[in-house]
Amino acid sequence: MTQGAELLRKDNSMKIVNKDFLEQKAKESINRDIRLNRVTVNERESRIIAYGEMPHNNNKVHVNLLFDYQSEELYYWWIEADDVTLSTYEGGEVLFGNHICISDPSYSRSVGCMTEMMNVKPGRWKVFYAVDELDMRGERTYAISLLHNSVTDKEDLNWIEGKELGVDSHRLIVIGDRFYRRKNGSAELFEADEKAKADFAAACEKISSSELVFVELCGTKVGVICTTGTGSGMFPLRYAEKEGEIIAIEVLFYRAISLE
Repeated sequence: MTQGAELLRKDNSMKIVNKDFLEQKAKESINRDIRLNRVTVNERESRIIAYGEMPHNNNKVHVNLLFDYQSEELYYWWIEADDVTLSTYEGGEVLFGNHICISDPSYSRSVGCMTEMMNVKPGRWKVFYAVDELDMRGERTYAISLLHNSVTDKEDLNWIEGKELGVDSHRLIVIGDRFYRRKNGSAELFEADEKAKADFAAACEKISSSELVFVELCGTKVGVICTTGTGSGMFPLRYAEKEGEIIAIEVLFYRAISLE
């Protein structure tokens, strides 16, 4: 048997897998210095599963890789999220009153998964987002964080766990209450207006997997839309208060990650 090859047995059959060969395939595909530690074969699902390590954001992280059983071509990989601390990037500012909505933008105001916050500190809020490449799908948004301009040090915040947010359209919107699916202040008028709904849907469709789209009215940014890097699901919301007003909001789209 050649160096780097492993004989793996399952259900009385054998397949010889060359770990060094798979490691080189992974390096070429992902363009990172991967080191494989363990390889297993799953004949029933026609795949080879490899476990290894690679550098990521100046750290070493654990990575899982799936290869086709017959061709031994790499077809999917992902980083173990609990290894990852993501940097955030400032995307812009929004202007909020004291009442905002956080929701999947496809939801009507009657959907229970939509969250309203009614004790928000009014004023300008900075919007931060975390973008990274944690799997085969490329760069995606994995968190969004909003801080009132009065916040000078995020480390001083005492976070409170909020309700989980439901998402079906792979998108999340944070916006002033009076602008979310309302027409002339009425949610019923908005839902009855096909053009208003179509215009709103078109704005949501403009967003890519790794950027923000701001909702702008009369030259003022009143909301922000981002994608959820992991698709649909339930995502944890947390917030921080000062003197009874919310001054920070954060939503993670990959539970195990942490933010700098």
